Amino acid sequence: MNRDGVKIIRDIAYVDDNNPKHKLDLYLPKDKTNYPMVYFVHGGNWDGGDKNFYQWITGLYGNIGIVLAKQGIGVAVVNYRLYPQTNVEGMLEDVIQGVEYIMDHASEYGYNPKIYLMGHSAGGHLVTFLATQSKLDIAAVVALSPVLDVPAMTSKSEDDYKERIIYPLFGKTTGEQKKFSPSTYWSNIKVPVCVMVGEYDHGHVREMGVLLAQAKVFPEYSHTDLVVKIGSNNDLVTPEILKCVRVS
Repeated sequence: MNRDGVKIIRDIAYVDDNNPKHKLDLYLPKDKTNYPMVYFVHGGNWDGGDKNFYQWITGLYGNIGIVLAKQGIGVAVVNYRLYPQTNVEGMLEDVIQGVEYIMDHASEYGYNPKIYLMGHSAGGHLVTFLATQSKLDIAAVVALSPVLDVPAMTSKSEDDYKERIIYPLFGKTTGEQKKFSPSTYWSNIKVPVCVMVGEYDHGHVREMGVLLAQAKVFPEYSHTDLVVKIGSNNDLVTPEILKCVRVS
């Protein structure tokens, strides 16, 4: 994709420990100031994914940064520690530390320090959970195909996935799983939350998104289409993101 008008700064450490999972990339609109800033958290089942993941048609996560920067929005595309290197608490801690870094460096790069949290799938789970906890002073949340209810996910998952991912990270009982379910604390959210899902998304993702957040449902979109099709000729997602992220 054409990168004209976009300044890219790669591999900024938001924690000074030489861990590659504690680095982020910035995609900034050139010659602008006080523009909105999006903090994007990738998906990958809490045990996979990376800010550098490359999908040959779109460039995937970096492509999201370029597309939004061309619309006057800055984007931080970030890494965070994954299972089994850490647990859900550690992932949330990384997101908090990364967002605080971005807030603290707003004057250096010229964006508005009131950050928008954005995530896909597992990343959508993390950013919506943080919104329920009021741990960060943010502008809004944009959640693409987020996991909002862990017990609902468990009920629709194969045994292998339960044993490999759900039970080690969230526990075996409904009570344990509710602890890190955004749905448990949904009424605590004080900022706008824009949830988007696909018609052919995972059933629990689509159903809970509509139930809790009146999610926008994209016809004929799958779980991955919510990120893969950003910037494509049939991109329905970016216009909805722009409704949620206000560009002055």
